Amino acid sequence: MAITTHQPLQVLFLDDEKELCEFFQDYFETSDFKISTFSQVHEAVAFSKKRNPDLIFLDYRLPGVLGDQVAREMPDHIPKILLTGEIAITTSYPFEQIIEKPFEVSDIERLLRHYQSRLSKQKVRDA
Repeated sequence: MAITTHQPLQVLFLDDEKELCEFFQDYFETSDFKISTFSQVHEAVAFSKKRNPDLIFLDYRLPGVLGDQVAREMPDHIPKILLTGEIAITTSYPFEQIIEKPFEVSDIERLLRHYQSRLSKQKVRDA
């Protein structure tokens, strides 16, 4: 029988609105979720390559670049969720989900729990 220890879901959150980054970290970071927030694209991309988070949330409209372009710079195997305040967007990037801003806290909590469960099942299979 494999013994597994609980590890928090590692989440990267990228948005140029610093207040939203602070809210996301303050509200969602628990022993179950380790939230790393970024308001600068280059820092978030570097972090994603170096630290390999379990899940990425990113804004659609960032200074000088769109979120789907940023997603292409990040490791392909990491699930990505796009956040947008725009009503109609077109993207060819295969995001796991697109969520409209302002988002419902309960929707984000549900997504975090879903990916945490998915990660736990994967780690048990890999053990």
